[in-house]
Amino acid sequence: MRRVLSLRHAFWPTRKLPLPGSEGQKQILKTLEADVWPVLAISILSLSGLSALLYARRSKEEPAIKARLFSRDLEYLCEGGSNLLCRAKPDAYILHFKKDASGLTHNDFDRQRRMQQFLCKVFPQLCISIPKILSIPASDIRTLDAHLLAARSKAVRKQRLDIGSDIRVQVLQKEDLFNACLSLEICPGCGLQEDEKMPSRNSMAYAVSHGHRMAGDLNLQLFSGAAVECSAAIAAALEAHYFHAQFFAGDGAYLGAMDAKRGHGVQDALQGADLSIPQLSQMAGRALQPILPPLRRLQAMACGDSEKYAPQLLQKLQEAPEAGSVLDELKDAVGNPERLEMALGKELQRARGATDAAVVEQQEREALKLLSLSKWKARQVEEAKCWLLRFLVGRAAFQAKVLFNFMQESRHERTNQSLAEQRFLRASELLPDEGWTTGWWVRATLVGMELNIDEIERSSSELETLIAHYTEVASAS
Repeated sequence: MRRVLSLRHAFWPTRKLPLPGSEGQKQILKTLEADVWPVLAISILSLSGLSALLYARRSKEEPAIKARLFSRDLEYLCEGGSNLLCRAKPDAYILHFKKDASGLTHNDFDRQRRMQQFLCKVFPQLCISIPKILSIPASDIRTLDAHLLAARSKAVRKQRLDIGSDIRVQVLQKEDLFNACLSLEICPGCGLQEDEKMPSRNSMAYAVSHGHRMAGDLNLQLFSGAAVECSAAIAAALEAHYFHAQFFAGDGAYLGAMDAKRGHGVQDALQGADLSIPQLSQMAGRALQPILPPLRRLQAMACGDSEKYAPQLLQKLQEAPEAGSVLDELKDAVGNPERLEMALGKELQRARGATDAAVVEQQEREALKLLSLSKWKARQVEEAKCWLLRFLVGRAAFQAKVLFNFMQESRHERTNQSLAEQRFLRASELLPDEGWTTGWWVRATLVGMELNIDEIERSSSELETLIAHYTEVASAS
């Protein structure tokens, strides 16, 4: 007889992976769930994004995990047109339910999982959250549906949880990325200096919007590769409301940024956690280090003159008789992990041994080669589509977000073990010379990267425009 596990016990694997560079604790758990957006926006979760970019090739789908669902352990969060989210109260995960047959399909759930798994080939596993697919008895879903009616608004109660015709229903289990004392989300921006005479594009954009230059280039400082410099950039950015930094309370409530309007809520939360901005920035700067190099490598695919070549390639592609419906195919490829792997797999492997500048030059060189041909055959059509997909990946990397969670250690060993299973790292190991780190844990998760076809046209002259406006601001100041 096959054993069926309770949700409360079934989903934290115990197989550990080696963690290089740590003498005190060389073990981490391969426990990675999916991106969960801030609770205020979680009802409109996007299923595409750069998590749609990278796909792990497998011979067959992984089986769903059989589990039971107990309504008393679940708390209603929110819902959108086709999806409903609940939080498991004793544990640190969120369950994603379909509301009707026209919403998400089981294949959508599996695609999310596989996309995140392939992300681990580009980014460290410790920074990627991978969902699990659960197989729940339909009777448990019916019970939960009735249990949640009181918590749902009257306007949406008519739309019940989707059970379908099977005896079991698939549910997506995601990591609760706001299960922490305090959370901070930042957008690192572009880490490349695309014009040797100018700062990074984000630094120029800040100067243009504020009418004055900053003392330093926080984006280049953040991506410098030195944890101390990175931490200092985060601290300066929080004070200047840079990197689009946003704070969230322990229950996921939105606190805003450290500005004059909403700064008191952030300061109160920091005082309640007994944390200062320099201390928080030091933990974040250390935890961020594994994410930045591969993120900048992806950005190199859309830097420099590539943004000028992208709309030209798209136009020529649409004129090629062999191209077919180009826009429709590109839109489909954005959400198709197999197609994206074909377009990006070899290029990403080749880029691993090259410098960021070499990747920029290679992308520009390939675009010029295609544009120089008077007529495209089927091979050139395919190369152009792959080039545009790589460009879209790079543009998505410009807008990537990183969510930091800060958690205080518990007296209970089981709770601390659970933190390690949830990808948290001890701050005392990241910052061994700082006495205040005892008892603090930190986690960094890559979130919020979405591929958008509109970026091809939107970005066509972005860098040139920024340079022109920045030159005016620099001259005036």
